[in-house]
Amino acid sequence: METGMREVLQNNKTVARKRFEGLVRRFKCDHELFCEYKDVIDNYVREGIVERTSCDSLSDSQGFYLPHHAVIRSDKTTSRLRIVFDGSAHEDGHSSLNQSLYMGPNLHPNMLELLLRFRKNPVAFTADVKSAFLQIELDLRDREFTRFFWTDNLNNNPYVLNFTRVLFGLIPSPYLLAATLKHHFKKYKEQYPHTFDLLNSSIYVDDFIWGRNDVPDALRTTLECLQIFSDASMLLRKWRTNSKQLDLLWQQEGVETEFSETSATDLTPPIKVLGLAWDSERDLIYFDPKDLLKFMSRKTESKRFILSVVGRIFDPIGILGPFVIKLKCLLQDLWTLGVDWDSELPPKLRHKWQQWNASKSAYGTILYLRFVTCNNKIETSFICSKSRVAPLKSLTLPRLELTAALLSARLAKQVSSCLKFNANIYYWTDSLISYYWICGGSSAFKPYIKNRVKEIQLLSDSSQWGHCPGKDNPADLISRGTSTVKLAQNELWWHGPPWLKLAPDHWPNRQLDILDSELCSEELEYRSSVHVAVTQQRESLVDINRFSSLKKLLKVTAWVFRFVNNARIVNKSMNFYITADEIQNAEYFWLKYVQYEFYSAEILTLKSNEQLRCSSEIKSLVPYLGEDNLLRITGRLLEADLCFGEKHPVFLPRHCKFTELLVIREHERIGHCGVSATLTQLRKNYWIPKGRQLVKTIIRTCLICKKYNAKPADQLSGQLPRDRITQSPPFQIVGIDFTVLVEGNVKSKLLWELGIIKEIFIGRDNNVRSCLVKTSKGLFKKPIQLLYPLELE
Repeated sequence: METGMREVLQNNKTVARKRFEGLVRRFKCDHELFCEYKDVIDNYVREGIVERTSCDSLSDSQGFYLPHHAVIRSDKTTSRLRIVFDGSAHEDGHSSLNQSLYMGPNLHPNMLELLLRFRKNPVAFTADVKSAFLQIELDLRDREFTRFFWTDNLNNNPYVLNFTRVLFGLIPSPYLLAATLKHHFKKYKEQYPHTFDLLNSSIYVDDFIWGRNDVPDALRTTLECLQIFSDASMLLRKWRTNSKQLDLLWQQEGVETEFSETSATDLTPPIKVLGLAWDSERDLIYFDPKDLLKFMSRKTESKRFILSVVGRIFDPIGILGPFVIKLKCLLQDLWTLGVDWDSELPPKLRHKWQQWNASKSAYGTILYLRFVTCNNKIETSFICSKSRVAPLKSLTLPRLELTAALLSARLAKQVSSCLKFNANIYYWTDSLISYYWICGGSSAFKPYIKNRVKEIQLLSDSSQWGHCPGKDNPADLISRGTSTVKLAQNELWWHGPPWLKLAPDHWPNRQLDILDSELCSEELEYRSSVHVAVTQQRESLVDINRFSSLKKLLKVTAWVFRFVNNARIVNKSMNFYITADEIQNAEYFWLKYVQYEFYSAEILTLKSNEQLRCSSEIKSLVPYLGEDNLLRITGRLLEADLCFGEKHPVFLPRHCKFTELLVIREHERIGHCGVSATLTQLRKNYWIPKGRQLVKTIIRTCLICKKYNAKPADQLSGQLPRDRITQSPPFQIVGIDFTVLVEGNVKSKLLWELGIIKEIFIGRDNNVRSCLVKTSKGLFKKPIQLLYPLELE
């Protein structure tokens, strides 16, 4: 499950309950369907595939409930009814279970290549794994996310079941099955090496298809495969083959076969190989139209219906290319006109849909195998085809034909690497212009032509290409389209041009004429040459002024160097991440670059083993060129117990963007320490003139240092009281130590005693009410009314 999704996933109980109630209503109308459905669920319970959820677990809000429904497959010989669990259902505004799960990588082989290898061997055989997904146990912690409603009685309330095995319908299920099988196959790599390679490349989900050159080898492979799957408690069943001898040996060995005399004309369901009908008696792969015709009998003429028809035609090897391409072209026209999904077709397109007229808005390619029989008879056989709808952006006919030629080269490369035939490959096109482009040079043409011709010439040799008449080109059937009846009777489509069955001397052979270049003169790229003399100027691949971080600068430089190296060498570096060596090389490049930019004259002088001029600003530092061709200083620390970088630091200019980024990196690396610590860290490998001033300047602009070194805000002082700023004589405000006259019993002030105020007493109204006065007779507490200031004249 994706990280963090387990906690946020809603249980979906309401949606699942409503869907189940709808299923119950369907059961009540179709009791036979309910019985088949119930048999499948009961079988799941008996085999321990599902279990009843306990009451304690039901209170858990993190569980998830899956809706389910029935799918009836009339073309299946076993398990006609399949129960499909909807892992994409969800409540509005919430995620589904499939959206919360990790899908995993695709471990299955390419389907086209698998079918081609199946057709290659004389003795072909197929089988499938019985209930493959349900053989893999589900972790106990994940079972609560596979709950679903069920009832044995339509009149009773439903109860809850949950899966104990991996179920079909969840997006990681194919990966879990493939990974489990591949892990199991590794145990037999030494014991059954050939069967191990076969199983690793011949199982698509739960279908096993392959072939051998002879019957004994096929029987041995069969028995080994049965043993390998039996050890995993899995059963390979429904074995089918085109060899009656092998089928008889299977029956003698007790192998479970699916013997059928089904042919292309039978009404019984045909044998399917990866979705394609296979007549094992005649060893033919064919298209069975019964289901398609039944579906098309609805007579619905809408965009949605046409798309459904296209989706029901499964043709991975392209045997119905001319038939299918017309539907795709019609769908493209509907999309271009903006027709709604359920609206009726316009009259013009309705006629096109009913008649399926020929279309020239498509292109394609066909691949044939030409071989010589033991009777020295030359035969050809249809291998596969590819068809494409022309893009909405209009292309000229020569460009469209060149795109078809590129499709041919790609398909031939894929098939030849798959079948591993040691055979010559020939390419044919009926376009003279495309033939001229491919056989000539590509540099003179416009980019669209140039790029495609380059790829064609990379995948093939120009000597392998030839020109054939248009009437002998079976690929024209793709561009024009045709009906299935006409296609079945068309020898050109199934066996190619008739001259392929002749000796190469009788093949078409057209020599390029000089006048042929006039056919494609409109695609030539005309260039004008301008000769300009400029002074050589050293420029960097990367603009350093656009970077504020040395780490980002070195990464971008490393990516640029990797691109340049990959463009030069064959064995390209495809590692997704930049390595430490590439980062180190990028830093070495910038060190040399800035030294050459500021001290190129000194570097050239030192390389010539000459003395620096007296005017050089670095002469006093006694510089020299190290083994890495970097400018270093000598210093007086040769005998010190220091590393080489501290004894002979790399000299860097002060007024340089790279030096500033280097100071910032070292300052951040030591945790935004001060000037001295940063300068000490720098001088372990580098020497910068007036480095302390540069470090101070850099740190002064560091936002983080500004934040943590900022002084707290000061509290604003209040206004001074009036008595502190108003001019007044001494003791006008302060009363302590003030000399006063103490009123006595006599009226004459001359007879009153002198005293000094030692303490004052404030009343409840914050006014002075009394004072402690010291006289010649002692300390006395006197009210303020009896104290008078001493009058001095």
